[in-house]
Amino acid sequence: MFNLIKIRTEQVEASWEFVDTLLDKAILRDTRDYEKEDIKEYLMAGTMDLWIGMKADQGVVLAAVSQIVEYPRSKVMSLLYVAAEDHSIGLWLDNCWRDNSPILKHAKEQGVTRIEGFARQGWMKFLKQKGFESNRVVITKDIK
Repeated sequence: MFNLIKIRTEQVEASWEFVDTLLDKAILRDTRDYEKEDIKEYLMAGTMDLWIGMKADQGVVLAAVSQIVEYPRSKVMSLLYVAAEDHSIGLWLDNCWRDNSPILKHAKEQGVTRIEGFARQGWMKFLKQKGFESNRVVITKDIK
């Protein structure tokens, strides 16, 4: 059994030990816009949301960080980071994108009209099966 849980702001500190190392997987692949300490600060301030995925027999197997972003013509849930234990990403894809999933329910309650996020190219074959499409490609170049 897999459960996805939104961690309340006041629970972030107590939950951090369960996601700290797991989030390294996603953050280390990123462009370094955030360090873990920055993310924790935003989570504790309530400007980002922490989601954990749990299996009864394994404990926490997934951590995700989302943020509600208001654009001039839309309100979007941005998935900034998703990190899973080895061979657990399928749980995220299979359970979190059902119509009645906690993350979609939360998005709808917040008036969100679109989910956006960053994913490795290899995930696209799985994400397309869940209704996602590749809208644009994010490219980066460090300037020194």
